[in-house]
Amino acid sequence: MRAQILKDLLTVKEERIHERLTKGLLYFITMLLRSRTNTVIRPILFGASLTALKKKTCGIRPLAVGITFRRMAAKLVGQRIKKPITNELALHQLEVGIPRAAEIGAHAAWTYIKAKHKSPKVVLKLNFQNAFNEVIMLCAFSSHFLEAYLLIESCYREPSTLFFGSTSALGCQQGDPLEPTIFALVIQPIVHAIQAELNLFYLDDATIGDSPEVVLADLDVVQKMAAEVGLTLNSSKCEMAVVGARSVMRSNL
Repeated sequence: MRAQILKDLLTVKEERIHERLTKGLLYFITMLLRSRTNTVIRPILFGASLTALKKKTCGIRPLAVGITFRRMAAKLVGQRIKKPITNELALHQLEVGIPRAAEIGAHAAWTYIKAKHKSPKVVLKLNFQNAFNEVIMLCAFSSHFLEAYLLIESCYREPSTLFFGSTSALGCQQGDPLEPTIFALVIQPIVHAIQAELNLFYLDDATIGDSPEVVLADLDVVQKMAAEVGLTLNSSKCEMAVVGARSVMRSNL
């Protein structure tokens, strides 16, 4: 059942059919939002078909496309919590609810690198290993967004069926409309714990900058707190630059 099929059905001119379909659809979506679905159908209802995309590193990125009804409910929740979520994540986590976030982050980082610092500074670029597939969500999700929590808990409390001959029991489904919000909320305690004067996150990519002592301490905090939610740093994608010296020095970690 594709979204376009539902849109076509809702354009039927017969008033009685249109009214019955609209009421039925609203009732079903409400059941999803209130976590009142039958446990027997949950593995399929909250499952997904997989498209295996090849990574540059020769690995596989499994892109999940969930059932239309689940995606509708997720997008509805996303719209309802967009403003409070953006307010909670603002300043440091750029991806959720902020237009042109990538450009903002890039310009902010470049401005910091090119600034005339009175003493040497370290700029550290961090990336988490296989982040969306490994993160432990429900233990750290901000449950004060009750409506979102009920739907997410239904989606992820049990292994979901992936139509590629397997099941998923860990991490976010890459393709879930709520995936960026879930991940951002899970790692938000890590973001808040960082003391560096430059502190930018774009989901699982982070850039922090300050004196060598502050950055080293923050790196230790990030590694310890990330492990608590099932994340580890991908050292092959982490980079360090020293600025404010005679020249910019870069290296991989």
